[in-house]
Amino acid sequence: MPAPANAARRPAIFAPVIVVALLTGCGATSTAPTPTAPLDTPTPSAIPTATPMPTPTPTPSPTPTPTSGATPVAVGTIVVTSIGMNGRLLGGCGADLTYVPTGNQVCYWNDTGGSGGFYLFAGSTTGPLAALSRARAGATLTWTVGAKSYTRILSGTSMTFPLDTGHDVAPGQPAYLQVRTTTTVVEYEGHP
Repeated sequence: MPAPANAARRPAIFAPVIVVALLTGCGATSTAPTPTAPLDTPTPSAIPTATPMPTPTPTPSPTPTPTSGATPVAVGTIVVTSIGMNGRLLGGCGADLTYVPTGNQVCYWNDTGGSGGFYLFAGSTTGPLAALSRARAGATLTWTVGAKSYTRILSGTSMTFPLDTGHDVAPGQPAYLQVRTTTTVVEYEGHP
């Protein structure tokens, strides 16, 4: 039996219908779905305000330390009343020929032994010992270390020499007071 005339066309017509149905959602409706629970409506809230933070303050730089790594310790006082000099003595300053004090430091070394030797003081050009440039011959130097006081009479003169050099020591345990820079020493002498 011959096939009906429209039999060959059915698959040709039927294929586009399937494609159209797949592309359109296969029975999907054009209405939006309805939610099962009501949607939350956002409520206006307060806008947070910024809390000011304190501005950090810089840490001050430490004061420069003397040329050696020593930590000086207060050991007494030094006074020359006639020129208004008064300072605190520091011990443990470091090497007695090379240590360069800073600021108001007055370093003290007791380099005596038996009946010889000397007492040595060193200060900076801006500290109390700088006043020695005004000292007259006969001015009295007094210093106290612990419970013991010492007295010497200043010569009123000075000598200058390079740092890290020494000289002969006068008899009688003199006191040498030095104003130092990193290169030079100006020394004043006191005798018993």
